[in-house]
Amino acid sequence: MASNKFYAVKKGVVPGIYATWGECQQNINGFSGAVYKKFSTKEEAEEFMKAGTKFNIIEDEKIERVYSKSEAIAYVDGSYDDRKKEYAYGAVIFFDGGQMQFAEKFSDEKMVKMRNVAGEIEGAKRAMRFCFENKIKSIDIAYDYEGIEKWCTGAWKTKEEGTKEYKKFYNVIAKSVAVNFVKIKAHSGNKYNDLADALAKGALGLNTTENICMYDNGIAANKIKYDNLVSILELLQEDFKDFKRGKETEIPYGIQFEISIQNPTKQKLKISYYQSKNKLWIQGKKEDLFNRLSSYIIELLEVDEIPKFLNTVHNLDVDKDIIESEFESYFPNSYNLIPCELNNYLHQAVYNLHIMGNVYAADFLAEPAIRSLEPVLKIALKDNGIPIRKDGNDYDSFFVFERQGNRYVLKDEYKKERHSKELLHYISECYTFLRENRHTLFHWDDPTASIDTTGILRTTEEAQTLIKNSIKLIDTYYKIKNN
Repeated sequence: MASNKFYAVKKGVVPGIYATWGECQQNINGFSGAVYKKFSTKEEAEEFMKAGTKFNIIEDEKIERVYSKSEAIAYVDGSYDDRKKEYAYGAVIFFDGGQMQFAEKFSDEKMVKMRNVAGEIEGAKRAMRFCFENKIKSIDIAYDYEGIEKWCTGAWKTKEEGTKEYKKFYNVIAKSVAVNFVKIKAHSGNKYNDLADALAKGALGLNTTENICMYDNGIAANKIKYDNLVSILELLQEDFKDFKRGKETEIPYGIQFEISIQNPTKQKLKISYYQSKNKLWIQGKKEDLFNRLSSYIIELLEVDEIPKFLNTVHNLDVDKDIIESEFESYFPNSYNLIPCELNNYLHQAVYNLHIMGNVYAADFLAEPAIRSLEPVLKIALKDNGIPIRKDGNDYDSFFVFERQGNRYVLKDEYKKERHSKELLHYISECYTFLRENRHTLFHWDDPTASIDTTGILRTTEEAQTLIKNSIKLIDTYYKIKNN
């Protein structure tokens, strides 16, 4: 039956006209400022592509892509290090509108004499295993060495121990997964074959790869311990009153479950965690729940890994040295004095100043900076002998402030002779800023109430103003302290 829908991608990964929503998604998800539209006729779609600003479509169309009825598509390649006698694979897998990257090295004596072919075999096996793990019924595997297909189909006889094991593996997988092999020419400039090759080399240390992988609809992060994941889930439970964690199910090599919230909108993420490799895979839309989870993952990363991670989340290419240089310029009085627990948050705040364009809500961009201001205010109060906890309470609060007009000021009974006018003005300005912004932006009112005081940032420009104001307030305290 002929399709009566055409998806025109005017600005995206690969601009063009696509016959299915899945193909369209692969070219718009994660692409900042994507321009696309659905049409009922191809002629309308072509008119849309011609109208307005023109993009270089011809050059992009030279990128070879495989489209079929299969649920998943994989590009695999292998590499070999003769000095170490090690081989590795790289695999790029497209599934459910997302992109996953895998790489791993081996030194099995039975396989190593096959050099890079041994790696490509392991890449094909990894792609098949991915399907089995995720209950995918069909996959296209794009390869460049003929044996990857012919050993499986029986066109070539399996003589070596390694190829015999590969054939057995395929026979088991083929009972539940339809594998379609697609031959591509080696080193022909295919974008994803080259990426698979780079991943394989990276696993051998022949070039570098990152701990964070990109998805069009999510992210994957390595080196996340299970205890840390549990702690993050507990923090999300505190952040979102209606947070729910679904039933945990076992998957090969790990566990899988869903987390969800209902407010401010219905949001759901699928979490897959692979214990043996400390790998976390998150799938879902980049909304409040996704952004908060990402911010907690950032706390677990080394500072120089933060730009890499955020580049995958926001599809940017911001160099870590640029972020570090900007960080020092934004915090001239405090860049080497900021508490360790705030360091990552504030690096993210500086990074967020690079995010431009249209968003549905920009609150998440300002959140790291505004959240970091509260502990700095507490430090300022404690440094100057002002209590942050009432006698008998087991939690901190700002009970020392009272409202005067449109500002909050320190109550007279907590003022001391040594408190300068500059300090008193600072803590008043700081707490007033928090009341006006953190309380309204990050605490949701009852949606059924007659008056809703919840604030929403509509543009990245609004968020950047709040980020810069928060950064200035944080740095100002250390300027006062050092005088």
